[in-house]
Amino acid sequence: MSEEADKIEFVRGQVRALIAFATAVIQSCQEPERLDAVFAVLSQVALASSETTLVSDRLISGMTSTNERLRESLATRLRNQGMPRNPV
Repeated sequence: MSEEADKIEFVRGQVRALIAFATAVIQSCQEPERLDAVFAVLSQVALASSETTLVSDRLISGMTSTNERLRESLATRLRNQGMPRNPV
């Protein structure tokens, strides 16, 4: 594997770990509506600040894709808010 491919795989591993952590935060959050509102604002701020600098379309696409995955997790949490949860 080339050095560039190694770097890409390393970053992919980091992203997966961060998504797993974010999902754990979402699932254990006591105020999912507030988390949803704050995430909506911060994700837009991050995207807007990236658009004002010279970044690749792939970076923006990756941010958007990850934000969508996290929004889906938040939406699931909000739908299941009143339901009893199984402890892990």
